[in-house]
Amino acid sequence: MKLVTKNDVICTLGSCFAIELKNEFSQRGFTILPNIESRNDAMVWYNTYSIRYEFERAFEDLSLNYEDCWESPMGWQEPSRRFVFAENIDDLRKISEGLDKDIGDGISNSNVYIITLGLSEAWKHSNSGRIICAHPNYGMRRYNVVGNELTEFYNITEEENLQNLRKICNLIDEFNPTASIIFTVSPIPLIRTFTNESLELANE
Repeated sequence: MKLVTKNDVICTLGSCFAIELKNEFSQRGFTILPNIESRNDAMVWYNTYSIRYEFERAFEDLSLNYEDCWESPMGWQEPSRRFVFAENIDDLRKISEGLDKDIGDGISNSNVYIITLGLSEAWKHSNSGRIICAHPNYGMRRYNVVGNELTEFYNITEEENLQNLRKICNLIDEFNPTASIIFTVSPIPLIRTFTNESLELANE
């Protein structure tokens, strides 16, 4: 069978390589979701937990724990997605709920999922125990004091990654059983590691 056809609606989720896939498929005339052109900065999920959370939001009504949000040098931040900021917590809630709907609709209305896996190195929130999307200081102009205090480094295990992928597949099978799933791996290697291993081992 062909992986995709012109009649397919493709959902691309995952690391920054997923944005490249989205752009390439869009240029070739495919319908790509979620289609949030102005929010590409938020449409990157570096680890399998953050990708899984989006499917659980779409299909199981997983909700953000707003106690996980913090005030950063760029404003109030929603850490389960990349670069989601607002001047106050109420505005942050509106932005996050808008993304919930747009991303959830994109997941629900697609029939092909291309999911690009990125990092196993992640950070866990001490409040909820959930894995956040990126390093708490990612993209900051100044040191993210609260974000760094509320999170700790966490290296996702192979078994956890497999469990997350199985959960994603099970949700798709349950709620969108005729859809196809394509898993890819980002071709971009690590240029640094937060472990004590060599960069070569961390990239394996």
